[in-house]
Formats: sequence, structure tokens, C-alpha cells
Amino acid sequence: ATELKHLNCLLEELKLLEEVLNLSPNKNLNPKEIKDSMDEIKDLMDNIKRIVLELQGSETSFKCEYDAATVKAAEFLNKWIIFCQRIYSTMT
Repeated sequence: ATELKHLNCLLEELKLLEEVLNLSPNKNLNPKEIKDSMDEIKDLMDNIKRIVLELQGSETSFKCEYDAATVKAAEFLNKWIIFCQRIYSTMT
């Protein structure tokens, strides 16, 4: 599947998202809730990274292209979830 090469971009974007989340914790939560929330997000991202690396296998990476559009985190994650579901459906 040629779409497997795009998984490298997912890893790059997850790293950027993680950096943004670390910079802007929710001010309405107490420090323990912030830490717990960030730990949960980090665990989820680590799981996604592991799955991506398994799917990617020996695919060579390529230069990712990004547009300047602003998107919300939920839109970003939904886009990648749909992308990964499409890959899974073609592999089964």
C-alpha cells in the first residue's frame, strides 16, 4: 500500500502535537490532573507510534508536505484515525 509511506508524517505530526500540548496545559485543572492527563496522552501517542512503526515496516521515509491550514486537535486526530482505518482495511 503506497499510503504506508505517509505514516512517517503521522509520527512527525504527533511529535509536534505533543510539544504543543506540553506548552498549553488546561489552566482549569489542578497540577495532578494536568500530569495525569498528559501522562494519558503520552501513553496513547506512544501506542500510536508503536503501531505506526509496525505498519510502516521497511517502507522508506519521504519528505512530508504540510499546508498552512489551522485545524483543531480533534480534527487532526480524526483525519489520522480515518487514514489508519483505511490502511487496516486494505491489509486484512
